[in-house]
Amino acid sequence: MKRNFLIIPATILILAMSGCAQDSGGPKVNSDLTVDEAKRSTQAMAQTLAQLVPVELVSAVDQDPDGVLIKCGGDREYQWTGMTRVTLSPEVPYDGNEVTQDIAAQYRDASPYHARLGETSDGEPRVQVFQETGEDHLLSRSVDKSTIEIVSFSPCFTLAEGMSPSEKY
Repeated sequence: MKRNFLIIPATILILAMSGCAQDSGGPKVNSDLTVDEAKRSTQAMAQTLAQLVPVELVSAVDQDPDGVLIKCGGDREYQWTGMTRVTLSPEVPYDGNEVTQDIAAQYRDASPYHARLGETSDGEPRVQVFQETGEDHLLSRSVDKSTIEIVSFSPCFTLAEGMSPSEKY
């Protein structure tokens, strides 16, 4: 458990840097989007992605109720970040290439989303589903091989005055 405690923040930090580094020089800021709307839509997409994992592979889906904010631009510009875990059934063999390729195929040309295949640092297949808004979801199997982790980033938004970026949302 202590190992996951360290891996998750490190993963979020690394992915945060890649999530904000879009080809257009950074995500556009949606100043009309609130932190609650950003969280709600990002969590909904993470749930949609979790449902694309073949049901026979899944023993549970758990979504963290809260996430944290990371900087994505200028003053008071943030992304909400969160985690969804798909616990894999130990009785059914997991083919990461097949799962990630199937998810990527669904979003490769599904505007406004795009998909990109890759690998984690330990060689696990990974799929990134993203929008030009900066919304970004990375799916890959956990280091201990028991779950698929979906690390999610909302579009970039302006945090309302009076709200603290150091709070959990």
